[in-house]
Formats: sequence, structure tokens, C-alpha cells
Amino acid sequence: VKAVLIFAVHVPLFMTTPDSGSSKWAFWTIHNLLLSLVYAAVLVLPLTPLRDRLPARPSFFRYVAVLLAIDATATIGSTLLLAGATSAGSCVYALANATYYAGYPWLLYVTFLADFFSTVSSDNEQLYYASMDGLDDTGLEALLGDDAVDLTPPVALR
Repeated sequence: VKAVLIFAVHVPLFMTTPDSGSSKWAFWTIHNLLLSLVYAAVLVLPLTPLRDRLPARPSFFRYVAVLLAIDATATIGSTLLLAGATSAGSCVYALANATYYAGYPWLLYVTFLADFFSTVSSDNEQLYYASMDGLDDTGLEALLGDDAVDLTPPVALR
């Protein structure tokens, strides 16, 4: 979408003229509005017959709700900037961006990875220590048998 707007519609990358700011903020308003609509549609889907295709985890819907709130805030900020309210629009848009970039990794971890690491880590530790029980020097020699390779360093390295 961004490439089409930059190369086909000629939305400028840098604001070199006073008029170029309006096309930039129009792009961000449309972009954030579309994302907000997608997140709102995902939140409405459990009320439709398509609910069987969605994940059953409530944490997923909390994740989508948080992203909807952030994108709705960014839409308001970019709309204010498009309308010319630069100080209020910059504040709201910067707040949305700071919230997104500071909170997104944490939100991803809490939503998708926290349960996995809390349940699997103890199992991994038990497997790790259980596999080490029989591997000492005598176990390694018994495993290799009489055909064991001499692992002593060569004369030049002694």
C-alpha cells in the first residue's frame, strides 16, 4: 500500500513544500482508519457465524482490543494534524506511536508466549537433567566400546 501511494499517487516521502504535509497526514489517517476498521471487524466476528474460525483464547481478543485503541488514537491524531491542529494532533499522534512501540513487544509476549514459557520451561529442565544422569566418563567409554578414539592431544600441543 505504501509503495503504491509513494510511486503511483506520488505522496512525497519528505515534506519539502507546505502543501506536502496534507498528503502525508491524509495517508496516515487513511492507513490508521483502515487498521482500526480491521481490528473492529475482528472484535465483532465472535458475534457472527464465523466465530468457529477464530482462536478460542480470550487473550487474542484483548490483544486486538489494545491495538484497536492505539490505532483509533493514531487516527484521531493524524486527523487533527490533517485539519491543521498541529500541537494537539502531534501530541495525540506521538502518544499513540510511543504507546505502540513501547508496548507492542510486551503485548506480544503476554498474549502469545507467556503461557508457553511458563509451562514448557519446567518440562525442559527435567528432560535436560534426566538425559545427563547416565553420561559421565565411564558411560561415554561404555558407549564407544573398544573402538574408542584416543582423545589425548598430540605431542605438539602438550
